[in-house]
Amino acid sequence: MFDLSRRKRRFKKIFNRTKPVRIDVSVTEDREKIVLHRLFEDSDKKDLDKIEQIVQCYMEKYTEPIRIENPYKYKQRMAETYPFHPLLLETLTQIYEAATERQDIRGMMNVLAEMVKENYDKRDLLLICDLDERFSFSVPEGKKKRL
Repeated sequence: MFDLSRRKRRFKKIFNRTKPVRIDVSVTEDREKIVLHRLFEDSDKKDLDKIEQIVQCYMEKYTEPIRIENPYKYKQRMAETYPFHPLLLETLTQIYEAATERQDIRGMMNVLAEMVKENYDKRDLLLICDLDERFSFSVPEGKKKRL
């Protein structure tokens, strides 16, 4: 007979001995940073001038039909989540937090990876409308895109 409880205790001792780093990814900003880091090479070395131009273009179009409470903060958020629109990430977060059958960050990354693979060279910013029901597999490690 196989005793899982003994093995679990043994593994727990091993993991605790190695002092693993535990990161709470429930905070939205942390989750987004992890997703960007996992999907893109050098995610911390973005072309800030290019991103600023793209974000500014979107913000100019938002001023008339959409009332944004704090445009400066929203602009900052768009730059931080580039190449994903913040509403896209918020929507996926809500969907995957509600789904019990998949890990939320992994499921979100799988969808975003497919989105990047399909649209990265075609769009300046990935939006909710770029989601496709076919997006369900992750990009292999060697296929990361550059920002």
